[in-house]
Amino acid sequence: MLLSVLSVCLLSLASAQYYPPIYDLTYYCGSTIFVDREVKVRVRSQTYLNPNQNCTLILRPNRGNRLVASFLGFNLSTSYYYDDSGNCQYESIQLTADGSSQFGYRGYCGYSVPYGQYRLGSINTISVINWQQYSYIYAPNLDIIFTEVSSKYSNNNCPYQMFDCQNYDTCIDDSLKCNGYNDCGNNLDETTGCHNHGPYIDISVNLPAIVGGSVGFVVFVVIIVVTVVICRRRGGKGGYSQF
Repeated sequence: MLLSVLSVCLLSLASAQYYPPIYDLTYYCGSTIFVDREVKVRVRSQTYLNPNQNCTLILRPNRGNRLVASFLGFNLSTSYYYDDSGNCQYESIQLTADGSSQFGYRGYCGYSVPYGQYRLGSINTISVINWQQYSYIYAPNLDIIFTEVSSKYSNNNCPYQMFDCQNYDTCIDDSLKCNGYNDCGNNLDETTGCHNHGPYIDISVNLPAIVGGSVGFVVFVVIIVVTVVICRRRGGKGGYSQF
């Protein structure tokens, strides 16, 4: 019985939602990340960019898949600082998909968070760029989520253990459902079978609580089971009388 309870607990933990690892872009300049299901990339505004620095991170999905990207947060201290041609003058961010820029030649330096979901490809980059030749500058405050997606089969079904987003032909891993991130782009993965439709989860803050709560639950169940077993054994020692 104890083994069965432990098995159920472990299976429950194994099938829990997947929360993406977090990468600080400025620590991974020039690196390549192979995305398994999902990753979160962030930049904090207290980070300096060197003069003429282009800090670029390459992101690649598993073979045959592609990525989509959604901005969770964005704040640039030099927003709306454009030159006479309407290009970003001091710094910007850039998102590319298979070599195609998503924000024009000099990137994005607007005031608002870029809206919607960006459908990318198999080789993608996210960059923060300092256009100033001689000056250091604070990097933008940035949070962006990259999700690995698959295409449907010719029969319009998603691959095994993939969730149908019903958004173009997008399928995401089942473990991304109900994890607090709008991976489908239409929020279907956060409303189908989810008991809590709360705000986005910052896993860097909540992961210790999630793990601690799960371990505590397992320990609690084990204590209850052991107590029940001991009580039953003690209760059975008295035997019975036959008349």
